[in-house]
Amino acid sequence: MKEFKCQYCGKTFNIKQNCIVHERIHTGEKPYKCQYCDKAFAKPCDFVNHERIHTGEKPYKCQYCNKAFSKKCNCNVHEKNHSEEKPFKCQFCDKKFIQQRDYIRHERIHTGEKTYKCQYCDKTFIRKDHCSVHEKIHTGEKPYECQYCNKAFIIKQNCIVHERVHTGEKPYECQYCDQKFTQQWDCVIHERIHTGGKPYKCQHCDKAFNRKHNCIVHEKSHTGEKPYKCQYCDKKFTQQCNCVIHERIHTGEKPYKCQYCNKTYNRKYSCIVHEKITLERNHTNANIVI
Repeated sequence: MKEFKCQYCGKTFNIKQNCIVHERIHTGEKPYKCQYCDKAFAKPCDFVNHERIHTGEKPYKCQYCNKAFSKKCNCNVHEKNHSEEKPFKCQFCDKKFIQQRDYIRHERIHTGEKTYKCQYCDKTFIRKDHCSVHEKIHTGEKPYECQYCNKAFIIKQNCIVHERVHTGEKPYECQYCDQKFTQQWDCVIHERIHTGGKPYKCQHCDKAFNRKHNCIVHEKSHTGEKPYKCQYCDKKFTQQCNCVIHERIHTGEKPYKCQYCNKTYNRKYSCIVHEKITLERNHTNANIVI
C-alpha cells in the first residue's frame, strides 16, 4: 500500500487527501471560505458544518423522534439515548456495550493488552485513538478548530464539547428529571444523585463514591501518598490541582480575571465568588439610583 508522507513533520497517511489536509496545519492554509462571514477553514467538512450555522440547515434527523442536527456525530449521540439495547457483554465483568469496538476496547482493560505504540517514545496504549492523541503532544498538532472562535484542540470530542459553549446545545438529558448536559459523563454522574449509585469503592475501607477521582483522592488519605511536589519548595500534595494552585503563590500567577473589573485571582473559585459579589453590588446600586 502506498504511503503519503508529510513534507514538514514526516507523518504518513494511506490517503493522499488526508496528507494534504494535514500539511495545512503547518502552512496555515485555509482554502475554504465561508460565503456568509470572513471565517476560513482547512478542512471541507469543517467548512460545511460552519455554513450550516448561517443557513440553519440540519440534515441529520433522529430515526426515533423529530429532532434534527447539523452534525452527524451529534445525531448519533442523541440516538443512543433512545436505544437501550447493548448486545456486547464483557466476559470479565457485567458491563455491556452498544458498539462492538467499545466492547473490544473495554476488554483490553482486563487483559492489559496494549497493541499501539507511540512512534516518538516507548509509551504503549490500549486504543489506537489514544495513541494518536498522545503523538500529537510530540508534534504540537491541534487539528480541530472551533468554528465559532479560534481555539484549537488535539481531541475532536473536546472541540465538539467546547462548541456547545457557543451553541448552548445540551444533548444529554437526565432520565429522572429535566436537567440537560453538554457532556455525557456529567449526565451519568448527575443521574447517580437520583439512583444513589456509588460504583467506586475504597480498597482500604467501606467508603464508596459516585466519582472515580474522589475515590482515588480518598485512598491517598489511607496510604499517605502525596505524589505532586512543588517545584519551588518541599511541599507535597495528594492532588495535582492543589499543587498547581500552591505554585502560583511562588510565581505570582493569577490567571482568572473578573469580567466586571480588572481584579485577578490565582484560583477560579475565588474569581467566581468575587464576580457574584460584584454583580449583586452593581444590581443593588442600580436599584438605588432608580
